[in-house]
Amino acid sequence: MLFTCPAASARGGRPSTKKRGRRYVCVDVHCHVHYLPADEMVTGIYRRDLEPNGRFASELTRATNQKQMQNVLECLTSVEQRLRDMDAMGVDVQAISVSPFQFMYSLDPELGRKTARATNENLAEIVQKHPRRFVALANVPLQAPDAAADELEYCVKTLGFRGVEIGTNVAGAEVSRGRDAFWARVQALDVMVFMHPNGFTGGERLADHYFINSIGNPLDSTVAVGYLVFDRDQLKHLVNLWGADHIVMGTDYPYDMGWYDPRGFVDGSSFLKDGDKAKILGLNAAKLLKIKTRALR
Repeated sequence: MLFTCPAASARGGRPSTKKRGRRYVCVDVHCHVHYLPADEMVTGIYRRDLEPNGRFASELTRATNQKQMQNVLECLTSVEQRLRDMDAMGVDVQAISVSPFQFMYSLDPELGRKTARATNENLAEIVQKHPRRFVALANVPLQAPDAAADELEYCVKTLGFRGVEIGTNVAGAEVSRGRDAFWARVQALDVMVFMHPNGFTGGERLADHYFINSIGNPLDSTVAVGYLVFDRDQLKHLVNLWGADHIVMGTDYPYDMGWYDPRGFVDGSSFLKDGDKAKILGLNAAKLLKIKTRALR
């Protein structure tokens, strides 16, 4: 169900009349701006059907997206409306980023660089006029990794941006493949990366019922993160989240996706205490399966 913007639902509802306790600062890291002149730069050139969000969408889904764009256009383009909505929602600061429709990764690299720069200059102008209410995340032409790295550096060092927004795929290609120059610059600049989906790359079965958004977008985020993370930090996160006594080992023997050096993997996790290593390697599973470990020694 779509809301019409501006409307109560878009503004977070009516302010509560209840007495509130201590007020904590509220920062919104997921909020978009759409810059119409950037669309005009690619009129007759950019084809949204080349991006997964458009390529795997039925006519009804496309019409739904178009209707939603009409509904929220004022919120996406009017800073005054945005500020009113932020006040109503109790949001102190927005980290603004472009609408994912303006990633435009299927464009020619040079035109992609120009449209990204145009959207970034617009974000910078908003921040400049309202520095206490907004910070910005850069839009970069990921179809050209070197240009993306340079645009990020310009945005951070010249425009004062605090991070970068990227899609979960680059017109169907993985963000983790062939883009080392960009990722190295992210690390060197020490900025936040906000990853936003723009349709699932294999979405033939997701064309109807708005599935390309409701199912495809979260799934594409999962796939992208999976490609980006291959190390022990995952185990460390699980230990920190659930505790070492809630984790068991499994190899998936004998299939090709298996990990066949469990002892080496766990023993090499220097953040684990010896007792926790023992739990993960076998003691936890033995307890669950009622195995008497003394008989195995």
